[in-house]
Amino acid sequence: MIGIIGGLGVGATIHYYTALVEAFRQRDLEARLLIAHAEAERVRLLIGDRKLEELAVYLTNFIDQLAAGRDHSCGASGGAAYLFRSAQPIVEAAAGEHA
Repeated sequence: MIGIIGGLGVGATIHYYTALVEAFRQRDLEARLLIAHAEAERVRLLIGDRKLEELAVYLTNFIDQLAAGRDHSCGASGGAAYLFRSAQPIVEAAAGEHA
């Protein structure tokens, strides 16, 4: 099971969803995917206001929601790399609290 935090880039979410389904189909497997929708505008405002701890909590809630049914997770947006690099120390600390 793969969990995707989508909504940060709806087009990217569709791209990753389509690519994952195709990859499963090529391997003659059924795709098992979960998508949680994070609000891009909320994320943009939190980044703009440099509220990275609040951002980490917001995204960690999606990770927690997906955790029950998935083996892997990813963020689906072109800006996900920046987002996760910027908030990585906070996300790792929050993840440690949930371990």
